[in-house]
Amino acid sequence: MGKRGRMRLEREKLAILRFLRLTGCKEACEPPCLSHVSLREQSALLLWLDQSGLALYLLDRLKQANAAHCLPEGILRRLESKLEANRKRTRLLVAQLAEAVLLLEARGIPYAVLKGFSLSPEFCPDPVLRHQTDIDLLLAREDVAAASAALASCGYSRMPSLHKEEFVFSTPLGKTPSRRDNIYAPREKKIEIHLSFWDPIHGIVIESPALDLRNVCAREVMGVKFSGLP
Repeated sequence: MGKRGRMRLEREKLAILRFLRLTGCKEACEPPCLSHVSLREQSALLLWLDQSGLALYLLDRLKQANAAHCLPEGILRRLESKLEANRKRTRLLVAQLAEAVLLLEARGIPYAVLKGFSLSPEFCPDPVLRHQTDIDLLLAREDVAAASAALASCGYSRMPSLHKEEFVFSTPLGKTPSRRDNIYAPREKKIEIHLSFWDPIHGIVIESPALDLRNVCAREVMGVKFSGLP
């Protein structure tokens, strides 16, 4: 892609961000008109949308504005395909969440679900629009061993982790991951157990409130009830 193509691509990205109101602009912006982009620019734009997590949000907002026609037919078809794949993936993740909740509650292990489904609807109005890869749980240190045994009974194995305060569990991989994989397609089940709200990254430590899993609230996603943070 030449210099002009790269500059045009950056303008298209900015138009998308403005339309999604992610640039600080409070005024409503016109839907981005992308019908003129070349095939090479379409591929680059789709990659950016996937990596930024905005692909399905853009499709949803364009449909709400009755402006899906602003997309080239190729991009529209691929976004629709991504949405359907993520819908299936989300249903499987909700079933995985239900399984984890049942395991913990049956053993009397206090927990709170972090990130992901716990952010809906405040942060994400529809879980199907968010690309989620795992279930994150907040547990007390003394309950990690019991939770680990419970997960092992359902086929999970302990995996390497980047942080000593994080415990990662996964079911066996169906195949070796590659860069060509559809990131929205269902994959192995994965659960991460955290002991605090913040995992230190690159030596950065942020003070967080003391952990008190008695102070949780009831939440629900797609018919599955779970404990979340207030």
